[in-house]
Amino acid sequence: MDRYLLSCLLLVCMVLAYPSEIAAQRSRVCFAQSGDYTTATSIGFCSHAVYIALNPTSKAFVGILNPANDADDLLGGIRKFANLKKTYPYVDLYMGVLGSISAGNILWLNQQASRKTFIDLLITKMASYPEMSGVYLDFDGLTNLYQASTDTNWYALFVAELNTALTAKNLKLITALPWDASASGDIYYSSTLSTLPFNVIKTHEEMYSAVATTTTRPISPLFSLAAPFNDETKTISPLLLQPPLLLQPPLLLQPPLLLQLQVPLLLQEVPLLQEEVQLLLEVVPLLQEEAQLLLAVVPLLLAVVPLLLAVVPLLLAVVPLLLEEAQLLLAVVLLLLEVVPLLLEEAPLLQEEAQLLQEEAQLLLEEVLLLQEEAQLLQEEAQLLLAVVPLQLEEVLLLQEEVQQLLEVVPLLQEVVPLLLEEVLLLQEEAQLLLEVVPLLQEEAQLLQEEAQLLQEEAQLLLEEAQQLQEVVLLLQEEVQLLQEVVPLLLAVVPLQLEEVLLLQEEAQLLLEVVPLLQEEAQLLLEEAQLLPEVVPLLQEEVLLLQEEVVPLLLAVVPLQLEEAQLLQEEAQLLQEEVQQLQEVVQLLQEEVPLRQEEVPLLQEEVLLLQEEAQLLLEVVPLLQEEVPLLLEVVLLLREEVPLLQEEVQLLLEEVLLVQEVVPLLQEEVALLQEEVPLLQEEVQLLQEVVPLLPEEVLLLQEEVPLLQEVVQQLLVVAPLLLEEALLHQTQHRQLRHQPVHHQPRLPRQVQQLLHRLLPAILR
Repeated sequence: MDRYLLSCLLLVCMVLAYPSEIAAQRSRVCFAQSGDYTTATSIGFCSHAVYIALNPTSKAFVGILNPANDADDLLGGIRKFANLKKTYPYVDLYMGVLGSISAGNILWLNQQASRKTFIDLLITKMASYPEMSGVYLDFDGLTNLYQASTDTNWYALFVAELNTALTAKNLKLITALPWDASASGDIYYSSTLSTLPFNVIKTHEEMYSAVATTTTRPISPLFSLAAPFNDETKTISPLLLQPPLLLQPPLLLQPPLLLQLQVPLLLQEVPLLQEEVQLLLEVVPLLQEEAQLLLAVVPLLLAVVPLLLAVVPLLLAVVPLLLEEAQLLLAVVLLLLEVVPLLLEEAPLLQEEAQLLQEEAQLLLEEVLLLQEEAQLLQEEAQLLLAVVPLQLEEVLLLQEEVQQLLEVVPLLQEVVPLLLEEVLLLQEEAQLLLEVVPLLQEEAQLLQEEAQLLQEEAQLLLEEAQQLQEVVLLLQEEVQLLQEVVPLLLAVVPLQLEEVLLLQEEAQLLLEVVPLLQEEAQLLLEEAQLLPEVVPLLQEEVLLLQEEVVPLLLAVVPLQLEEAQLLQEEAQLLQEEVQQLQEVVQLLQEEVPLRQEEVPLLQEEVLLLQEEAQLLLEVVPLLQEEVPLLLEVVLLLREEVPLLQEEVQLLLEEVLLVQEVVPLLQEEVALLQEEVPLLQEEVQLLQEVVPLLPEEVLLLQEEVPLLQEVVQQLLVVAPLLLEEALLHQTQHRQLRHQPVHHQPRLPRQVQQLLHRLLPAILR
């Protein structure tokens, strides 16, 4: 207890005597850029860590010094640096902002809007990294040009605005002061600096990197010094101003600036040091309690040792179970090796199925396009017919006026009648063909329905297959995980098995050494058993002699030796009992000897078996060592196959979706065909009704032939006019149907077309 109090007293004395040195040792700032920083960099020695990653742009935007490394907010260098807060929670992390007048990226400091823009963007950037404590500001090269005529210090104003904005977001600000502070104190100084956690004083070499490394690194005071200290190359800097130790050095400078920077900081450190001393005083009894607890734990640990020794045979019993598990794992690996070629064989089948589905989809698309073309043709034909109707009405009116003249065409009609009969026959054949086509269309509609059902079933099968593949993928992933868990276990078991083999060898040797000892012990027991019958009468005689010789003496010394005599009698009785027990033991040993002799060859055989088992285990060990990398390769192959199977599953799911999209189209097509079937049936019925009327019309025409013969002569007169008019009508009709006009018309065909148009009027 006195020793702890003495240590605490010495610590308090050190705190009171050297506050500035303790403060310097307690704070240590580390700087890093993306070029010299990796995720393996240790910052546990630092109290503050600065990552210089940002710089302002000429338009007051937030730029990045190394975009290739730090641009990504999720995976870049800044995020990796911020993640170090998890490993080193006691280190304060700062985002470094580096600006320079020579680079032309901070010329906007005298513009309030630009300052606000930059501060807002910087606050937004810091919001992406909540692990950081604040911002480190290092603006280099500022001159008197950044002081307005009203003595406004634009840099000081910017620092105050930035500190206010960061404080509102619970962030801190630290700044860098130049090496030549005497020349730029009016520019870099502001009342805000004394309220900041600390300010970093840059060294001569950091300000002038072109200077040789042999140049000393002086501190530039705020006031001029006498020779030889007025020469910057001859002054000496303390070791505390090395680059990693730039925080709160023990400065030898005077006011106005340095005292304003140092005194508030020292005043802030005094309560912290007092708190540390109190904490140390509170820790002392805790350490004593911990020592007592450790002393109490020691006997518990000693009591645990026999338990651990008792666990050893249990562990030995577990070994065969582990061997069985290894065999099971090998069987699983063999099964996996058998499954892999099946999966490889299944892959081309799936690809062929995918190709077939693609071909079917293309055929269906072609059918759809054909149907669309047919629909377009029907629409065009309907439009043409609608366009022809008014023309035909006009023609009817004209033809009604020409009826009388056309009655003279009788001879031509006589020639046309057989043609009409032939046309009737053609119409009958066409009707029969249409009747034959109707069931074919119905069959086609049924086939399409069946095809749609097959596609639906195939889609369901593909879905089931995709689900099965997903289950297989999950099983493979589980097997991969199991193999990953088993491989380190196997690696851990191999040295244990080697140790077990060595132990078995040692046990076998010990058993071999024990066998002759057991044989000697058996012989000794036999000899002792043989000697016991001889010893028993000697002991009995000794007892009798003792009784004969001791009795007179006892009678002389009765008062003194009665107790001793009783003791001797008791001893005699005990000896007799021992003799009886020894006789029983002899009998047991005599019975045990043949059993032990029978066990000797068994033990020898067991030793041989153990030796053979040890040799087998030694042979198995290199095989297991060879199998371990194979298992690792299998695991890697299975890992590579998992994404391929997942891609196949996705492709199958996409095919299923495509098939599901095609099915409603096919169903619509089937419905359209089913709607066309009754229309075709009605058309056939109409044709069937028209066909029996045609012979009656022919008979009527034959009866009108004598009347028409009278008109022939008149038609001969009007024939040229009719021919010209027929040609005109034919030309218009063919133009409407987009058909070429023949330059030399044929009379019978033209007359036939005219008769087709005039027959209804003539019959009326």
